[in-house]
Amino acid sequence: MMDIGALKDCIGGLAKNVYFCGANENDQAPTVYARDANTRVQLNKLFRKKMIDNPEFGLIKIQTTRSLKLKQTRSLEEILTRVPHHSIYFDPTATIERAKILVCIAKQARQLLGSVLKGCYFNSDKRNIYFLVKANSTEALDLTVVRALLEPIILGNTQRLSHPFYYTITISLQKPLGSMVAVDKTSIVERNVKRIMKSLVNKLKWPLLVASATSSLGMTAAKAALPTVANQANTTSNVTSLPAVSKLNGWGGAAGDYLHNQRYSGLGALAEGGVAVPLTYQSGAQLHAVAGTNLQSIDGYIFWRNPAQGLLGPHVMYTKSSDFHDTLYGLHGESYLNSWTLTAEAGGASITNGHGSGNYYAEAIVNWYAQPDWRIYAGGIVLEGNGTGQVGTEYQLGLNSLPGLAVFADAGVGAHDLNFGFLGLRYYFGDCKSLVRRQREDMVLPTLNPIARAPSISHM
Repeated sequence: MMDIGALKDCIGGLAKNVYFCGANENDQAPTVYARDANTRVQLNKLFRKKMIDNPEFGLIKIQTTRSLKLKQTRSLEEILTRVPHHSIYFDPTATIERAKILVCIAKQARQLLGSVLKGCYFNSDKRNIYFLVKANSTEALDLTVVRALLEPIILGNTQRLSHPFYYTITISLQKPLGSMVAVDKTSIVERNVKRIMKSLVNKLKWPLLVASATSSLGMTAAKAALPTVANQANTTSNVTSLPAVSKLNGWGGAAGDYLHNQRYSGLGALAEGGVAVPLTYQSGAQLHAVAGTNLQSIDGYIFWRNPAQGLLGPHVMYTKSSDFHDTLYGLHGESYLNSWTLTAEAGGASITNGHGSGNYYAEAIVNWYAQPDWRIYAGGIVLEGNGTGQVGTEYQLGLNSLPGLAVFADAGVGAHDLNFGFLGLRYYFGDCKSLVRRQREDMVLPTLNPIARAPSISHM
């Protein structure tokens, strides 16, 4: 079988028009499925050129999704049966992986709820998984209990994604409305509504699945009985996708540093450690400490977070360097916008031996995840009327033996001839997941370097 990495590099920008690439065990080369005939022609020309240097490109088959006869399908499960390959090597739109996840959720939910679950549907525009339930003739149904039973199934599957999949769930006694597609075969709408749903699914099934998510699936649903209580006034229950902190987690790191200011210039070292804990489903707390040649620092957060939206909460930080003591107390916020995270913080400052002109601070950082495991950022802070800017990067190496190992580096300049740089390693303890997920589901995203947040160091 040819090098799939070379195939991905060759396809390049056309990947947005490729649904997937797969092969069976005895195939000499993979088959690429293009969105339309025009993309197929472009890929054919591209592969012919590559044949000059690599003859394996001449063996690649190119098909369009029309050959899969998707218009005859009525659910995501039926779409998967149309995929003729055992191994999927390239799934840039996450079409196959997303469908597998949703079908897995639906099947596990049916095993758990039995005849109570009448249908499972998905709306991609609203990122909504819709469960249609019906009480048994002799029993009333508690939707809150149903939700509590379903949440572990959904979280258990989606938390395995290498990219976050944020969603809401709806549990209702009413049939779904709008752009909903049946997830499993059992959920296909019959009789008069069948024709409407079939037409809708034919138009929307592929766009519904186009999103950035890849996953390895696998979870055994917990066995549980379905309790029943009195009739509920509400028929729909919406919840956020993930808790503020997935579970107790921590990290530690070490770095070498360079510091230059008006009175000192030289190398140093520091060590850091932190722990984050869930307080409630939507709130958490974090404690972080740094000890080094040039400073010692400790800070803490209490925060609300929705991993699909952002984070907000108070932040207190104490820093000591020589005879200087800085205490910052402010409000910290983060906004999650696909591969971007925008961070802002502002508040008051209590500074001993400071030389500035104010008792406030304000900070802003722009973080970009070029890849799920690679963060690039730039930011600045104003403290005591002095400004400091910083740029940096962090990359999680993805080693099988050390899945949480990351390397980071940053550099900054500021008032009073301050300039500094750090290069170090950090290890994240907890579940195996991408860097962006760790920093949106587990910990509070790292702020600027403690040196940047303690400008009094620049003139100590």
